[in-house]
Amino acid sequence: MFARAHAVLPGALRRGGRALVGLTLLLAATRGQAAGLANPSFEQGDVEPLGWRLEGQGAWEKAGRTGDRSVSVAGTGADSGFWRTAGLSFNPGALYRVAFWTRSEGATGGCVVSGPSFCNRDYHPGPAWERHTFAFLAPNDPSDAFLRFGHWQVKGKVLFDDIELKPTQAVHERFGPGGGGVVAGGANVVINVVGGPGGVQIAGLPGQQGGVVLGEGEEIVGNRYTFAAPLHGEGANHSRPLHTFRCFFNSNRWCFHDKAEVVYKHLIPGHPHQAATVEANCNYHTGGKGFVDVGANGADWTTVASFEKVGRIKAEVPKDLLPADALFVRLRADEKANFQVDDYLFTSTLDADMGEMRGSTAYLDIQTSDPAFPVTVLSLPSAAPTSGWSVSIRNLAGVPAKFALKATVTDESGREVMQQGGASASASVSIAIGGVGQPNVPQPIQESTTQMSAGGPLRTPGVNTVTLIVTADGREIFKASALRKLPVLHDASYGYALPSDANCPLWWCEGPYKVSRSRPVPTAQKAAIEIAASRHDHEPFQLVLRPKAEMKNLRIQVSPLKCGEATLAPEHIRIEQVAYLNVVRPTDAAGCRGWWPDPLPPFEQGTNLAADRNHPLWFTVYVPPDQPAGDYAGTIELSADGWKATVPIRLRVHDFALPRTTRLQTAFGLDHGAIRRFHNLETEAELRKVLDLYLANFAAHRIAPYNPAPLDPFKVEFATGGELKATIDFAAFDRECEKWLGEGGFNALMIGLKGMGGGTFHSRHPGRIANFAQGSPEYEKLMASQGSQLVEHLKAKGWLDKAYIYWFDEPEPRDYEFVIDGMKLIKRAAPGLTRMLTEQPEPALFGHVDLWCPVVSAVKPEAIAERSKAGERFWWYLCCGPHAPYIGLFIDHPAVDLRVWAWLSRKWGVEGQLVWTSNYWTSGAAFPDPDIQNPWADPMSYCSGYDFTPGKIGYWGNGDGRFLYPPNRDPKADKTKHLEGPVNSIRWEMLREGIEDYELFCLLDDLIAKAKASGKAADLLPEAEKLAQVPDAVIKDDRTYSKDPQPLLSHRRKVAEMVERLHCSLVR
Repeated sequence: MFARAHAVLPGALRRGGRALVGLTLLLAATRGQAAGLANPSFEQGDVEPLGWRLEGQGAWEKAGRTGDRSVSVAGTGADSGFWRTAGLSFNPGALYRVAFWTRSEGATGGCVVSGPSFCNRDYHPGPAWERHTFAFLAPNDPSDAFLRFGHWQVKGKVLFDDIELKPTQAVHERFGPGGGGVVAGGANVVINVVGGPGGVQIAGLPGQQGGVVLGEGEEIVGNRYTFAAPLHGEGANHSRPLHTFRCFFNSNRWCFHDKAEVVYKHLIPGHPHQAATVEANCNYHTGGKGFVDVGANGADWTTVASFEKVGRIKAEVPKDLLPADALFVRLRADEKANFQVDDYLFTSTLDADMGEMRGSTAYLDIQTSDPAFPVTVLSLPSAAPTSGWSVSIRNLAGVPAKFALKATVTDESGREVMQQGGASASASVSIAIGGVGQPNVPQPIQESTTQMSAGGPLRTPGVNTVTLIVTADGREIFKASALRKLPVLHDASYGYALPSDANCPLWWCEGPYKVSRSRPVPTAQKAAIEIAASRHDHEPFQLVLRPKAEMKNLRIQVSPLKCGEATLAPEHIRIEQVAYLNVVRPTDAAGCRGWWPDPLPPFEQGTNLAADRNHPLWFTVYVPPDQPAGDYAGTIELSADGWKATVPIRLRVHDFALPRTTRLQTAFGLDHGAIRRFHNLETEAELRKVLDLYLANFAAHRIAPYNPAPLDPFKVEFATGGELKATIDFAAFDRECEKWLGEGGFNALMIGLKGMGGGTFHSRHPGRIANFAQGSPEYEKLMASQGSQLVEHLKAKGWLDKAYIYWFDEPEPRDYEFVIDGMKLIKRAAPGLTRMLTEQPEPALFGHVDLWCPVVSAVKPEAIAERSKAGERFWWYLCCGPHAPYIGLFIDHPAVDLRVWAWLSRKWGVEGQLVWTSNYWTSGAAFPDPDIQNPWADPMSYCSGYDFTPGKIGYWGNGDGRFLYPPNRDPKADKTKHLEGPVNSIRWEMLREGIEDYELFCLLDDLIAKAKASGKAADLLPEAEKLAQVPDAVIKDDRTYSKDPQPLLSHRRKVAEMVERLHCSLVR
């Protein structure tokens, strides 16, 4: 969960190397060649691979991913080692891309270390060969540097093969004049061909001049500039604002020691900084002092902050330095220092409103280059509407040449994608470059341009490979590719345009999408919204308005939906307005900075909508249990000042019903203390009223909290004198459980044993009752008295099959003996009570766990099948991990993640889902009392507990443990009482959709079994049994799944239709 503090220091820096690194914005293709990366696949050599040597334990293996050889390192779990280059040199200040393949053989713990000795990246190897790659910047004096691949505290063997080291260019996002792609097809543009020293230059090439350039982590919103250093990003130690550095980089943090320093330069040409703030986070500290200095010229410095411990540092730039065209910020250490910085944030106020711009950086993989024709890539395709390839080409050959450009885009599967408008992703641009006409007079020529399909915005979500080939007179002189991640936030491949007027285009899409505020209206069209649901089922959809001018006083009226004489009343259709949160620190590779949709506050009639922005309205249709089946139709009436529209809606109601209690069990935490605080409640009566609204919301979403009676636990009293026994009062507890496990449909119930020990991987404590310690005869007798009564009571109430005890969390191997003792105690004291443990199956624990609950990513289907044969059951959980490419619970992940989680549960035989809490709204570490976080303004879930003391900042991810929002949108200032229930989220809705999908599969299983037993519907069984399997096209495993929900939605429709056909066949 937490970043380690280890740092593999390079020899040069350890011995006091001090060379400052100067960054160049653009690198020529011929610059930065690594001198002599010999034997990258380890095929050559005699007693050891040529050009490599081993430090630590390892071997030159006689098998490889390709060829006949590879190398390995081996560890004990307490050591480290690596293979390193011999004779390799890096060019000073050059930018490189490194790539390698790795796998493990029975390895546990620790991590892979990789890359140059001055810039390490950690990875966790899997059993299959996997490629990893990142970019990095070389120091100015890399004479002692080397490339190495190895391990840190791994127990077992790790193998490496097929190393790549290439120069790269950093291509940043360009906005305004010069931004975007090539000139529109068919246009003729006069450009100047200028002769002079160095050959022929192309002046006026698209993207070559003007505009604002922003890299990864940079954004401008209005007059506010922000840079959040992308230390987790593809560029590792590199970023556009990085000016100089003399500091080791490890994975996601700068590691300072012995006068190390890092300098950032913040400059937006033509827009001076009027005010500025600098923030940094020291995540690790064992000695010395750190400083934050600022200046306006990079030579003269003013110290604005110092620190000597872990925590957040924040400082204002002094007014006497402002306004400033450029501001330099230096992070430095004294000679005794040993600390790390894992976050750097600079914000400033500029002199003008510049609109909204978010930067990005791509690092090119250059396969071909020609020194006679240097090519610099200025921009390439992205999510920006006007983006595309633009290049600067220099002709140093001394003779005229005719250049052609060809660009392609392929998706993650390697398929060449069709771009906007249906054009091929491949096209060309020809530029004829002549010589000089008269002395000192540029010769004008014509550029005949054809629209490049790659010049439009990327529209396919995921990791796209964009490739550019440049030819001179038909000969390839440049070829480069880049991975361009299009987060699902910017996916524009889905949705259906509705009939509407030009003043406010209307479109709609299904629920499992996250609609960005800026994506264009879809090109596909439908005349009406079309959805389907069974009885006692929920079906969401999104209706999106995009007004051209500000829309005032929007009102919505939904008509009754009619099917013959049957009516679905409008009160069964809930309308919410999608709200957006500004993600500043993406959780992982799936996310990006920007405005992500998540909260779903109830729609308020009379709402105003801003112009030129998508405004999704979230509709949830609930079909009552007694609703007649059939095809229903109605309308959604929209009106605003000077505008109105009618949207048809069609609903098919299937002829079967989902049950009240579903079979996919759930266990989600709910903190009633946070409810009291954020709702500003003072009395228990107020808390009970609001808590009931939260529990009702859980019930409506088919999700069970850990405990439906947090204010009414059963009361245990121990008689410790005379006869040792327990007396239990269940009255209040039973009242609440009867309501929520009955009418509410909750299908799981967490139970505790008073006096039981417990703990986590962080710390633990043994059990105690009064003066009797765990293990004493008196303790055993009292626990047995309590446990036997509890089990008998749960059995009598019919709740024992729903009950589980969750007393230890995420044990480490060192905790196993303690956990086994506790599990044995529970079996003795409360036989029949399900013993749950949040851990993957481990042989040492076999026979002591009834219900395994590992984190997603820690278990495979084979292990689940094996332990299921032994009579053990499985749930699993999501929390601050795993990260992409795994499914996750985060705001900045695909909407389908939390729905498809249930499909993978079905596929692998998992019977339940757990999340540690649902309303984690603030962190006592990041926001020490009396401060409080506002989850409406800050989506990040900051670490707390364990060793996170007040002021220490850690990041669990955007939205971790936060599926519901408080109705109080300004908890810092709004101290009025809020007696209403919670605000839903898109992720909360997707959880319910997944649970209902899982139940639909269960109904199909039931009907298949009934059909086989009765001999009916035999003709439907082959198709039904095929549909009962979750297809790989929906989800193959915990990290391979379709981010596009259409395969899921298509399969669900088929399953629902089959359930209906089987149901009708069997009841005839």
